[in-house]
Amino acid sequence: MFDKAVKEFLDYTENYKYLGKPILLKINHTLRVAHLCAQIAQALNLDFNNQNMAKLAGLFHDIGRFEQFKKYHTYADKDSIDHGDLGYEILKEKVFIDKDYEKTVFEAVKYHNKYNLDGISDRSKLICEIVRDADKIDILYLDALDKLITYNDNSLISDKVMEQINHQKQVLHTNLKTDADNIALHLSFVFDINFLSSLKLIKKEKYIMQIMDLYPNKELQQQFAKIKTNIDTYIEKREKDAR
Repeated sequence: MFDKAVKEFLDYTENYKYLGKPILLKINHTLRVAHLCAQIAQALNLDFNNQNMAKLAGLFHDIGRFEQFKKYHTYADKDSIDHGDLGYEILKEKVFIDKDYEKTVFEAVKYHNKYNLDGISDRSKLICEIVRDADKIDILYLDALDKLITYNDNSLISDKVMEQINHQKQVLHTNLKTDADNIALHLSFVFDINFLSSLKLIKKEKYIMQIMDLYPNKELQQQFAKIKTNIDTYIEKREKDAR
């Protein structure tokens, strides 16, 4: 079933490849997210059906991105359209997966990029949380490879953003003012991770340090040191609470 869905996904995205590198980046991101969803679902000891739904939701979580980029030439939702909502509408029109999985997968896609999951069903919420973790993990992976963030102005992290991180909260997009704020936003993904296995993977791969090492600005490094302390404390507490 999943292999068939992968073929459907690749057939669908083939029509957008003429748009170039941003599309190829998104296709590869999607396939990695689906793989990460499988890992997380297995770590949670989910049954066969829920593991399948997690993989399918990961595979289609960004299905709206391709039409979004074709129409608006950007992946910025604030400058175009909510890609979760668009993906939900596309999935309703296309026949990508079995009907038994539709409701859960569709809801997970719709809500995977929202700040809260109010209104989502309990089963869909679990699958959506898996997708959200997998999505953030792969974004941090790409950040560590210096594939996503643009930093040209030697800026620092603004006070409002640092305040949110000091409270161990994910940074809000509405508070971004500088290039450095965008780096901090991605680092703060750690505070919105749902499952301990996801945090352990981020820690094991050392994504946070790899990202910070990309930006040698001395003052920014001093801010990073404070962020690193907050992240380490947060992960240690999550690990302790799970024992």
